[in-house]
Amino acid sequence: MLLALGSYTAQSMQGFPDGGLTPYERQTLRPLQILIATCFIQGFYFLYLGVMDKAVTAARMSLMIIAAALVVVVPMMIIPSCPDLPICRAAYERILNTRMDHGEGG
Repeated sequence: MLLALGSYTAQSMQGFPDGGLTPYERQTLRPLQILIATCFIQGFYFLYLGVMDKAVTAARMSLMIIAAALVVVVPMMIIPSCPDLPICRAAYERILNTRMDHGEGG
């Protein structure tokens, strides 16, 4: 839940101080919001399972948390850092068949 809160705070500050968003930020805004909301819901779900469900073992809970991290947390961390990663930038440009415009340059 703290990760979701921190990511939400960082996402809400995009475009600071003038409010201008780059084309890359506009394209990734909605997917990032969905991932942040999903992360927050998963935090509550895992808290509920840990407190209320006595049938959940530590091994099963660990596997669920690892799966959630792979599906939600990893993409949530990659989206903001994608412009700095050459392999991510290449994949973005190949998939969308356009150059990445993330506000860098002249």
